[in-house]
Amino acid sequence: MALPNYKGLDEYARHLEFERWFRENAVQHERWVHFMSCVRTYDIDQIHQRYEGLGELVNLSDWHNQATALHYAAADGAREIVLWLCQQPEIDHLVQDRFGRLPSLLAYEVAGDTAIGRYLVVKEHKQAQIHGVDVLALVSSD
Repeated sequence: MALPNYKGLDEYARHLEFERWFRENAVQHERWVHFMSCVRTYDIDQIHQRYEGLGELVNLSDWHNQATALHYAAADGAREIVLWLCQQPEIDHLVQDRFGRLPSLLAYEVAGDTAIGRYLVVKEHKQAQIHGVDVLALVSSD
């Protein structure tokens, strides 16, 4: 059975789970879509005005590449947004995108922003230590 536009059953299952969640949570979906739009367009004013207390939605990833707002902000070199996201108590610094990349790697390799890259590495290591996670094993697992 061929699954068009999907690279296997795992990706198809992630897509179905993503679609199910959004059907059941239409209001959160609209809020998340607008939030991600603000992240991608560097609209820090809207983020401050509308998204304080965003909760777990701050860690929601898109279904296609599994990137979170922190991944996008790091890759885009959006320092103010990275800093705002890192102030959110629910932020998960250890979420990997579909290629196994942490936000810090995107800051280094895509944005070329070593300052934000180092800042995120420190945040990732602190969170990993709190949760008893080995960051090196996390990023080298395949």
